This record gives sequence, structure tokens and C-alpha cells, in this order.
Amino acid sequence: MLKDSLEAALDSTLKVSDIAYVKNQADEYTFRKVVTTSRFTSVLILLDTKLNPDTVFFGEGFQMLSQMTGTFANPVNIGRCMDDLSPYSHYPVEDYRTVYNMLLLKKESMWTLLGFTSCNKYTGFFRIFNDGTLHVCMSLEGQLFNSGDIINTETFVIMEGTDKQQLLEKFAKLITKHHPPLKIKERPCTWCSWYAYYDHVRDSDIIENADKSGELDFIDHIQIDDGYESHMGDWLEYSDRFSKGLDDCIAKIAEKGKRPSIWVAPFIVSGESDIVKNHSDWLATDMDGNLIPAGYLTYGGWRDLPWYVLDFSNDEVVNHIHNIFNFFVKKLRIRYFKLDACYWGAIKGYLFRGNISRIENYRRGIKAILDAIGDDAILLGCNAPIWPSLGLFHTMRISDDTERNHYRTVQKAKETFNRLWMNNHLWINDPDALCIKDLDGQHVEANDVHLQIATVLICGGVVTVGDRLTDYSKEDQALLRRIKDYTYYVKEVTADEDYSTFTLNLKSRKERIKIYINWTEANQTILIGQNSVNFMNNEPLSSEYILPPTDTLIVIEH
Repeated sequence: MLKDSLEAALDSTLKVSDIAYVKNQADEYTFRKVVTTSRFTSVLILLDTKLNPDTVFFGEGFQMLSQMTGTFANPVNIGRCMDDLSPYSHYPVEDYRTVYNMLLLKKESMWTLLGFTSCNKYTGFFRIFNDGTLHVCMSLEGQLFNSGDIINTETFVIMEGTDKQQLLEKFAKLITKHHPPLKIKERPCTWCSWYAYYDHVRDSDIIENADKSGELDFIDHIQIDDGYESHMGDWLEYSDRFSKGLDDCIAKIAEKGKRPSIWVAPFIVSGESDIVKNHSDWLATDMDGNLIPAGYLTYGGWRDLPWYVLDFSNDEVVNHIHNIFNFFVKKLRIRYFKLDACYWGAIKGYLFRGNISRIENYRRGIKAILDAIGDDAILLGCNAPIWPSLGLFHTMRISDDTERNHYRTVQKAKETFNRLWMNNHLWINDPDALCIKDLDGQHVEANDVHLQIATVLICGGVVTVGDRLTDYSKEDQALLRRIKDYTYYVKEVTADEDYSTFTLNLKSRKERIKIYINWTEANQTILIGQNSVNFMNNEPLSSEYILPPTDTLIVIEH
């Protein structure tokens, strides 16, 4: 059994490294290291072993945009922005690839899971070598230690089983013992401004769509995304496109019976912001105490550059972010927040003055926001470090941004499917916005609309729409209402290993959904059960359906 050999290699590696461990009743390991000046390193190697180079694996990322699969000999990127490659890493390592938090290995019919079940201070990661070598590591995140200090690591587990889904669910339960999920009273269905207007959004755009939303009973929130603020970090100073602030937008949203939602990137500040100009002592520095933008350490950001990062070891920073969100809640009556660019609160290479780790800096920031918004609000994480976010968000983006093209639609689907196990365990998953109408410079094909909708249904999480609401026909509106209704009834999802066939069992309904995805370039014949209809138009289906290349069929079986 691979699990037995891995545990033996773990024990051997720990002895050589003078690392002790404790194993609890759930078979979780906690490692303990006594710091000595002569033998200390900022990365602990917990397990060093060698597997067959043809071993199939799936590895998680540190942040939302990174996932990896393939074999040790031939790793394949799933995400668009891998943690260990440019632009997120300025110094890619050629000797090995790096995945984080969880590693799944497959040998014949057996799955073996190596994973970290907590993330409060340090980061667990895995080095994948082409020759089959595997390192399980713990990063101590640049913290300063003295000789004689005792380091207690995050918890780690090795598990195996023939049922991948059951294995992941068991892993999720272990995680929730360390990081209980936040309770959420509702699953919002939201219109988001970003995918129709991006950062050029105007207050008139928000008002126009809020006005139209009054006709759409399936939408309950109107989300004002990036573009309302004067600069990143100056969240209460508004751009020229919102010259009257947000009051008129909020009033129109309320008038139509909807609730406001807002986008904030709480960890970053633009070089043009008031904070950089007047409160530079609030910012994280390099290891020598120099103020540097994030672009020196990782991907610098997508607009309003350069970005700097707030240091939440500073009580003034905590009070500042608390006051901002307190204003949103009490003055603007906002209860739903999309927190973006979260990864930058936990990037590697910054020194935080309180000698806290990057993980602690990030978690302190989110906890300050939770304290400000109260128990009845909702936090959505986006572009977030996945494991450092455990127990801190109600809902979490688990895939890349929606774009109206085939490549991104396929990429997002695969990212979402690999993280299905998180839904209803760690948080409520967010597969990002449905965009089913064309936009200037973006054209969406019918097959991509089908796959987008299938992805949202399979995800079984929150539903967001990103088109201009005035672009929707009566048929579009009926389809979106149906998507929302069925998504919220999804009880259980089972899938083929290649994610080509999904079965969605529904709660409180005497029907189920079958989804067939043709990943190939050839027609496929699908056998259809009796009393089945096409989800897209509610029309009956015959006993055979020819599924075109790269298309998706969604079937309701009565």
C-alpha cells in the first residue's frame, strides 16, 4: 500500500531532520521542531521519497488561479497563473514543480491523499520532481526565530481509498474541525457590474441595471464592482464616474426591492492612494525594511499600479479597515461584500513588523472585516489564497474570471470540477458569473453557453450573472430563473473520472439532472432515458441525441 510506504518515508525523513511529531486519533500529524542556530532553515522537509515518474497526480494551488495535474514526469497546468511560474513567481525553479496544501496520487484503482488540514500560521507544499522524487514541506514564512524556540506546525494527514469523492469528503471534515465554516443564511443570486463594464463602470450603469432588475425576480443583489473608487485603497473616495458617491445607486437598488453588494480589495493600496502618501508606516516592507511594491515580489496587479500591501500587525491598519467596512454596513446598508485581490495579503517576501507570518497577516485582515460587518453579512473571497482563507468566508471563488471565449470557459469548468468537494463543506462555492450575451470585443458561442450553465449547475453554489440586464430576452430571463432554481436544489453530484458525465440529485424534487460534456472533436451519441427534456428549452428529447464536438447537453430526467 502506498500509504504505508509514505508513512515509513515520513518517519525516516523526520528522524534525519530532528523533527518530532504527535499523531492524533484522526491520524493527523503535528510536527515539532526545536530551533538551533546551526541547523535551522525556513523550510522544513517532512517527507522525502521517490515514486514512479508515471504516477498520476492532482495538486492544489496556493491561490485561486493555480491547479496542476498530469504525472511527475509530465506535469500539466490547469490554472492560468501557476504559483511557481511567471508572472506569479519571478524566480521559477527548473528542478521541480510546486503544488500546495493537497496532493492526490492515483495508482490503479487506489487514491492516496496527502494534505494539510489546518492553515493558521504556516504553509504546506509539495515539490514534484520529474524523476518521481516527492518532498512534503512546511514553509515557516520568513518568520524570525531564536535558538531554542519550538515550532509547532500545521496538521498533516495521509489517507487512501478507492472512492475519490469519499476520500475528499473525509478530508474536508478534518479541515472543518480546525476551521469551522461560517454559517450563511442565504445563497445570493447577484448581478455583477464587472463583466459588462469592467473598471469603466459609471453610476448611471448601476442605476440602469438596478432599474431593470426590478423585472427580474431571480436577482436579489446588485453588485457594484471595481471602478467606483478613486484609487485602490481609497474606498470612500469616489471616481469621477461616481461624482455623487454611491447614495443614488444604493437608493435605486432599494427602490427596486434589491440589496446592494460591493467590491473591495482590502489588502492593497495604489501608489496614488492617500495611504501611500500619508501613512507609509501602514505598509509591509521587504526584509530590510524598505518600502517596495508587490510587483517586486510577484505579479504586480491588473490596474492602478503599483500596488502596496497593508501590514495588519499594525493596530492602526486594523482600525482603518474596520472603519471602512463599518461605514459600508451602517451608512450604505451593504451586507454582501466581494473581497478581491486577497492573495496580495499573503504574498511571499514581505516583512510584517509584528513578526507575524504572511498567513497571520492575511487572517488578521479578514477577521477585522468580519468583526466590522456582523453575523448577518456575507463575505465572498476572490483571487484568494485558498487554505489561508479556511473558516473566514461564507462563499469562495474557485475558478478564473469569466471571459466570453471557449478556452476560458473550458479552463474554468475544469478548475470548478476539481474543487467541487469544497462546496457545502468549507464554504459555498462560486464558479463566477454567467455571461451568455455578446459584449463589444467578446463573442460567446452556443456551446460555451451550454458549458457555462452546466458548470454553474454542477457547482451547486451561488449564481451570478454578468451581462447587461437590458440585453436579456424573455427566453433568457426564463432560462436564468430556471438555472437559479435548479442550482439551489442540488443535493449531491457524482461524476465520471474524466468529468464527461455528471448526475445531479436534487432535494425536494422527483427528478434529477444528467449532464454530458463532449471534450472531444468528434460527435458523440448519448442515450436518453424516457420522460427527459432539454434543460435549455424544456423540449422533450428522443432516445438518442448526437452531441456535437466540444458541446454540452443538460438533461432533466423526470
